[in-house]
Formats: sequence, structure tokens, C-alpha cells
Amino acid sequence: MGTSPQKIGRYEIVGELGKGAMGLVYKALDPMIGRTVAMKTMRMDVHGMESDEMLKRFQNEARAAGVLNHANIVTIYDAGEQDGLFYIAMEFIEGVTLHSEITQNRVLPVEQIIDVSRQVCAGLDVAHSHGVVHRDVKPANIMITPDKTVKIMDFGIAKAGGGLTSAGQVLGTPNYMSPEQVKGRTLDGRSDLFSFGVILYEMVTGEKPFTGQNVTTIIYKIVNENPIPPRELDVTIHPGLSAVITRALAKSPDERYQNGAELLRDLVNYKSFGASPDTTSVMSAGAGAAASALNANASDKTVVFDSGAMQKMGSGSQPAASGPAAAAAKPAVAPLQAIDSTVDMARKKVAAAAKARAPKDPKMLLMLGGGILAVLLVIGGIGWARHRSSQQQAAQAEQQRTEAQQRTETQQKQQIEQQVQNAPAPTAPASTTPPPADAQKTPAAAAAKTGKTTTPAKTTTTQAKSTTPATPTPAAPAATTGELQITSNPAGAQVQVDSSLQGTSPFNAKSLTPGQHTVVISKTGYQSATRVIEVAAGKSTPLAVTLAVVPMATLSLASQPAGASILVDEKDTGKVTPAQLPIEAGEHKLILRKQGFKDATMNTPRLAAGQTFNFAPLLQAGKEGDNPFKRLFGGIPEGKGMANLKTTPKGAQVSMNGFTAPNRTPAKLPLDPGSYEITFKLDGYKPATKSVTVEKGKTADIQVTLEKQ
Repeated sequence: MGTSPQKIGRYEIVGELGKGAMGLVYKALDPMIGRTVAMKTMRMDVHGMESDEMLKRFQNEARAAGVLNHANIVTIYDAGEQDGLFYIAMEFIEGVTLHSEITQNRVLPVEQIIDVSRQVCAGLDVAHSHGVVHRDVKPANIMITPDKTVKIMDFGIAKAGGGLTSAGQVLGTPNYMSPEQVKGRTLDGRSDLFSFGVILYEMVTGEKPFTGQNVTTIIYKIVNENPIPPRELDVTIHPGLSAVITRALAKSPDERYQNGAELLRDLVNYKSFGASPDTTSVMSAGAGAAASALNANASDKTVVFDSGAMQKMGSGSQPAASGPAAAAAKPAVAPLQAIDSTVDMARKKVAAAAKARAPKDPKMLLMLGGGILAVLLVIGGIGWARHRSSQQQAAQAEQQRTEAQQRTETQQKQQIEQQVQNAPAPTAPASTTPPPADAQKTPAAAAAKTGKTTTPAKTTTTQAKSTTPATPTPAAPAATTGELQITSNPAGAQVQVDSSLQGTSPFNAKSLTPGQHTVVISKTGYQSATRVIEVAAGKSTPLAVTLAVVPMATLSLASQPAGASILVDEKDTGKVTPAQLPIEAGEHKLILRKQGFKDATMNTPRLAAGQTFNFAPLLQAGKEGDNPFKRLFGGIPEGKGMANLKTTPKGAQVSMNGFTAPNRTPAKLPLDPGSYEITFKLDGYKPATKSVTVEKGKTADIQVTLEKQ
């Protein structure tokens, strides 16, 4: 490999980041605005791909991602060509890929999965709203920055509504492709959502849903086999979460989620989604082991293969290995009646063989012995299966008997407690005279005296009750307080009750006085929720709140010179220009501050969710080191020149080399010596552009008359 170029276009190469699907990727610097970028270049020597097709894919990425302006999609700044080398300048992202996260941790926490899903779904929905289908959504194309911002990358094979290249080839990574994609059908956004469903499956279970020894096996399973539900791989996975992922992987696009917002809604509320865990079957251990073994051969590489071969996959040509899904579809143990029938048949064959006269031919004898041995092995295997099934049934019956006994004991205990509570209050005996001697005799003694058998009357128990005072149950003291059981989705939100009691959800607020209480639940990135709820004495009242995601916009900020501190709504963000910042939708005040320069201030319009606002001012020397007399009488700062800008009419906005001047015309701007393209804009007039060369210590006068539109 040769040495890296020093410069590509106007970009200064800092170093090499790696090798992409189409060429090398460099870390570069845009000297005009001091912004670090990632430079993706196209190399022409890719095996199996014509140069013009490569160029088409490369240009397609620039167009596809260039029209998408969203915080969760990598930003394309520029694209061009120099001496036959094509390049794309894009946002430089520091962080790790989702593939690295899964490789390192195997299974990700549910909260992290939902956070990643929230951002990926938002980015995909924006792309799909512009008619752009990514077609290669996989963990390696999803980047996570240190502040947990998710970026969707690599739109190299994205196409608006398309599924095939001009050569009739299908592009993508096999494990993550949708059924319609491998068949070469026309694609829409639901294909990307299927691919993300595969990623969800992998993040939750640590396994890929479609695996195999080769691409053909993987493609067959994608088209014809349903993956094992996540909960059957791991019973600790919530059934609702398993059901959401299963729907995301539906073969038919009409049966899966229609957009990212719909998928995210069910993910956030997964605990109330899907069937009860009691109705979920458990996969056999063999099927789980097979899935794990096949997963070891999975490939994450983007491949190209012929669409005609893929269309044949749906016509019934099945690979020899049926895979874990087919194994799981078969019952683990046959019904007992079928087993008994098979055993009886085998026994009859053995008995018949034993009665038959042994042939004299040794070969025939050997064959007969082998057949008898095989039958015996079959009988042994079937007998073991029957024994195993009997053990399972016996264990189930024993469990049912235990549960029935526990229910009976509980009912008896409740009846006894009720009888004690309903017992009449003790009364004084009517007379203190002892009963006659005969009355004190037991029934057995009376029978011995009279010679007759006496059956004890039912009144005996009644007499015992009436003569034995019942102990009254003391009344429980009346409860004077209640409690609130507060949960939130997502968990970990700050909880405030009546402006004093604080905690983190899930949270139990105890010893609350009966009556109404105000609860405020808040979490960064979500809208705060306030609830007024009635608390009853002696009761625990549940309160479940789902927080709405705060609609976010994006600020794209730069300055000349770079390195200005960024303040939003008078608060220092800790970032410096150039930078992109996610921000709540709405109006904001921006301040770019750099020592030795005047503050550049801008009040944004009301920003909508998903909108990007650009602010790139040219900072003026001022404050520290500025001579007020020079500024007053038109002096030129040391080492700079001056541009004296005037327009007819006045009040035009001035921009030069991509930056906006802080003042409208007439304006005097101290500038570094050099050439500038200055554009004047005023509502109702045609824009005008003038070229000017600024010399050190001199003033360049520019007078422009604007034409009405």
C-alpha cells in the first residue's frame, strides 16, 4: 500500500482510518472552517465490480445521504473528484459500532436496546420519508458516539424504491436481508425494518435468527423458515419483547411493522405487548444448541449475488440441513399410543425371528443376527422415550396433587378463621348448680349401664360451644396513611411528590396522608409528566407513567476562526466550533464566543423535530486587544485588511466563503489578506456576488446596486 496523499481537493489528509467497501477512508481537515471530516475515497481495483458500476454506487451514496438531514444519519458535507480519485467528505464520528458492542457484550440491556432503537427508527423514518431505502442495515453500519448518539452510516447501496442494480444483482449482507430483498423484489422502508428486526433479535438473544454453513442455507431460511422466538432461546426474555421482535421478522411486509415509529411504540411498551408467559412453549435443548452452533458461521460481509438464483429458493429447493427451526417444529416425544404400537410390532418381529429355524448359511445367520440387534436397539430407544414420558407425566401429576392439597389447606384455614370471627360473644351460665351425676356420664358409661348402644347426638358439639367462651379477635387499628407505587417507562426517572419527596422510579412513596397528591416525573431526553392522584388510607395505589420522547432538532455550528465556545440559551454547552448538537425543538438563543473576538449571537426560528439549523458566522476582532479609537475612526487592525461594503438599498445580508457576516450593509469587516467571494442578499431583490481581494493594511471598497426580483 502506498503512502497516503497529502491533500485531496481542499482537504488536508491527517491520517488513514481504514478500508471501506469501495476504497480507503481518511481522516482529513477542512482548512477553510477548521472542521475534521472523514474522507471516503473510491478505488477502482475492486474484484468483480466494473469501474462504472463502482462509480455509480459511490455517487449514489453521496446523493442518498446528502438529501438526508437528521441527527441520527451521518452528515455528507461535500463530494468531488480529483485526478480520477472520487471522494466524499462526511461527518467524522468518534465512537464504536453496534457490531463491536454486540461482539463485546453478546446480549445488551433492554434499556440500551430501546435507546438505540429509538434513534435508529427515527433515522430510518426520515430516510424512508425521502424515498431512500438503505438496503444494508446491519450492526457494522450503526455507530454509537461517546454521548450515546446513534448514527446510521454507509448509504453506498441505498436506492429510492429500488431492489436491483442495473446488472440484475442483489446487494446486501446475507444474515440481515429481508425475504423480498433476496428475491430481487421492489423494496420499500419495511425491508430496512426487517433488517433492524434481525439486529434486535441479535441484541436480545446474542444469536442471529438466520444462520447456516453457506449463503444458500441462510437465504433459504430467510425465505422459508420462521426463526425460533427469542423467549424460547432464553426464558428470561420478556414475552412481550419476544412478540415485538417476532412481528418485526414477519415474512410478508404487510404483516410486519410499517414504519419505525410503530415499531418503537411497541418496543417501549413491550411489557404490555404480546401473549402471557404461561402460553409460551419451551424449545428443546437440542434446537438451542443447533442454533448456537450455526451462529458461529455467520458472516457480516456485504455480498453481491444473482437475483435469479434467489428467486428459485422459494420454489421448494431445500438445503439438506433443515436447521434448528425445523428441529424445533417436530415434537420431542411421540404420543404414548404410537410408542406402544411400535413396541408391540417390534416385539412380534423379534419373537417370529426367534421361532424361525436358523439358516445354515453363515452369511444369512449374520444378517439375521444384525437385524435382530437393530430391532432390539429400536425397542430400547423407544422404551427409553416411553420411560421418559412416563416420568414427565408422573412429575406433572405429583405437582397437581401438591397444588390441590395446598388449595384445600388454604380453604380450611380460611373457614376456621371465619368461624372464629363469627362466633357469638360469651354469655354467663344460667345456673351455677352442678349438673346431675347422670348428666356427667359419658355416652360409653351410659351404654354400659343400660346395655344399649348410644349414638352421640349432634347437640354435643353445640353444648361444647355454648359452654366454652370464644376468644374475640381484637380489631385491627384503623390505617391513617396510604402509599403510592410509582413506575415509569423508561425506568430511572426522577420522582417528586408534593415538591418534597424525591426518588428514582420505580419508587414507593409511603406514609402519605389520605387525599390528593401531585407527582412530577422527569428524565433527560423526555418530556416531564405531572399527575394528580388520590391516595386512600390503608391502600397502596399504583401509578404508571409513560414519558414522551422530547422532539429533537440539530444545530450545525461553525465559525471563522474555529474554536469558539458554544452557548445555548445562555448556558455553556462545553463544545466548540465546528460541532453538531442535538437540541429540543423550539426557539433558542445561540452565542459563539472566542477570546479576542466579539460574540456572534443568533436567535433561531422555532425549530421542528428533525430539522437542522446552520449558523456559521465570521467572527469580528473586538473586546480584548481592540483599540476603540481605531474602531471609531476606521482604523485597520494589525495584520489585516478592511472590506468596506455598501449596497443600494441598505440592509443586505453579507456572506463570504460559506460564512455569514454579523452586520448588514453598510458594514466594515476586518479580514485576513486574501481573495473572497462576497454574496449580498435582501428580500425582494436578486442576490449579487462580487469578487474582492483584500490586502494587508488596505481598505477594499465595494458598492453594489441590487436589482428587484
